[in-house]
Amino acid sequence: MTSIEDIETRRRALKERFTERDKAMDMVSLVRRGDIDKLFPDLFSDDIPKSVVANLVDVAARDLAEVMAPLPNLACASGSMKTDADRARASRKNRIGNHYWDCSQLERQMFYFADSYNSHGFGVFVVEPDFKKMAPRIRVENPIGCYYQLDRWGVPVEFAKETMAQAGELAAMYPEYRGQILSLGEGKRQRTNNSWLTIVRYADSDGTTVYLPECSNAVLAHASHPTKRVPVIVVERFGLERVPRGQFDDVLWVQLARSLMALYQLSAAEKSVNAPIALPDDVTEVNIGPDAVLRTSNPQGIQRVRLDVPRDSWMLADQLDRESKQGARYPDARTGGVKGSIITGRGVEAMLGGFDSQIKTAQVLFKQALETATSICFEMDVALWPNIKKTINGTMSGKSFEIQYVPARDISDNTNCSVTYGFAAGMTPSQAIVTLLQLRGDKLIQRDTFRRALPFDVDPEEEQRGLDLENLEDGLLQGFLALMQGLGPMMAQGVDVTKILESASKVIELRQKGTPLHKAIQEAMQPEAPPEADAGPPDQGPAQPGTGAPGGGPEGSGEGGPPVAGGPGSPIGPTGQPRGVAPGQIASGPGGMPGIMSLISEMKGKTGSTPNMQAGIMRKIPTG
Repeated sequence: MTSIEDIETRRRALKERFTERDKAMDMVSLVRRGDIDKLFPDLFSDDIPKSVVANLVDVAARDLAEVMAPLPNLACASGSMKTDADRARASRKNRIGNHYWDCSQLERQMFYFADSYNSHGFGVFVVEPDFKKMAPRIRVENPIGCYYQLDRWGVPVEFAKETMAQAGELAAMYPEYRGQILSLGEGKRQRTNNSWLTIVRYADSDGTTVYLPECSNAVLAHASHPTKRVPVIVVERFGLERVPRGQFDDVLWVQLARSLMALYQLSAAEKSVNAPIALPDDVTEVNIGPDAVLRTSNPQGIQRVRLDVPRDSWMLADQLDRESKQGARYPDARTGGVKGSIITGRGVEAMLGGFDSQIKTAQVLFKQALETATSICFEMDVALWPNIKKTINGTMSGKSFEIQYVPARDISDNTNCSVTYGFAAGMTPSQAIVTLLQLRGDKLIQRDTFRRALPFDVDPEEEQRGLDLENLEDGLLQGFLALMQGLGPMMAQGVDVTKILESASKVIELRQKGTPLHKAIQEAMQPEAPPEADAGPPDQGPAQPGTGAPGGGPEGSGEGGPPVAGGPGSPIGPTGQPRGVAPGQIASGPGGMPGIMSLISEMKGKTGSTPNMQAGIMRKIPTG
């Protein structure tokens, strides 16, 4: 463990390096809160103590954070991802990583992280163990009071965080250090309970140390890291500066100038309204009020003194407004202030281009930070709770899940993971969907790629299974309905449709009871079991000649007995229709000839005495 004196020396060196940055952060924080008058109290009066213009810095910072904050998709790999076992392990790791994010409430914290990145130039993730839930947590650290040193790969090698607490509160939390906390030194009076003290949390490769620099560097706690890395991730806003700068550092002065110009314009308007009244020389009495009467021979000479506001002041106010938005990289289109001359798709797209590029750049940096933080969570879970069986649940890609896992078995030493915002990062949801539809229409991407890039959460595999089931059910329903539509032609052909009507009625009854469609149709269309053959009375013995059916043969065999309907010698077929007659022609004559009534109806004479008999055969095929 590094000595506490060396730690304090390093902490002071880091703080000195970030002195200018701390001043800029304090100024941005005051302006964001609307306290710009505290920065420049001499520029505001008692009548108007606050700024009277919109706080563009706060509006732009919140809007940017809201657009950047949505979480990406987590994609863990296992093995070569070519077998079902590898894909199953990867899916389990995805759910475990998603559980870390849910426990950390990362979806809510990302708004603060994105806001810190824009306003102060960097954001900080800290990974900590939650021993109550036996799970690692990702926490977004407030950048104010943070000091760090990165190696050449951008990995933190030391990190210090300063916070403030009252002496009485600290003494209650750490009673064993009460004497050091409340003492001001030998021979001096005691520190009051309301005195504020600085708490420093310092982390390096040796571990994390919490101490009080104002109380002789009293060490309150020290713990080694369960992982091989410092559990801190720092994301800096890119730039050429050695110390990161926030996006609004230069806009503060423009915001101040806008506030002053608004005050000047208000003052000029007030003086114009309350300007003195110029009167002719013959006015001896001045009455004031809405019904006042002034007697003069020169009424056109009565007027207020003109105090015109210079036209350039209004032009300067518009220029300052444009400069503030340009400095904040915040387009007019985000506030609806688009001029009529550029209300075209290309014009609005050009105005939003700079805004969209900010989103894309930030999400590239956030992606790497979330990958590192999640990887540290995997490491910490395996190191602290390797063989504990845990049950987790949550929602991933719009689907709920509940699984059990053992860190040493299901995570092991493969702690790598990947997150992706998709190629549509930086686009609005409508733009992303239109772009995806165009690519899918030209068959440049697969359905699975389309679903994974959608601007809302879906489970691609689950969605495909659901679509397949819907298509199969639709086809099954269409086939059943087609059968119903063919009942008319079937009845015209003499087919018995009683069984089909009963099946349709049964399907309706089963669906009303909540039975799934495919099971209802399957149950309704189930064929009836054939009746069992009658074995006859036992011990009857073989039939004797001359007994049984006349002719000495079995009944219905055609050997001496009358044929049975449906038997080999019967003119009635097994379907109950006459043999040799086409379906639909049962009521017609042989070969489908018309009956006698049809023949009589066709008889007509040319002269009234000469009969004319015509006969014809018409065959019709029913349409399905």
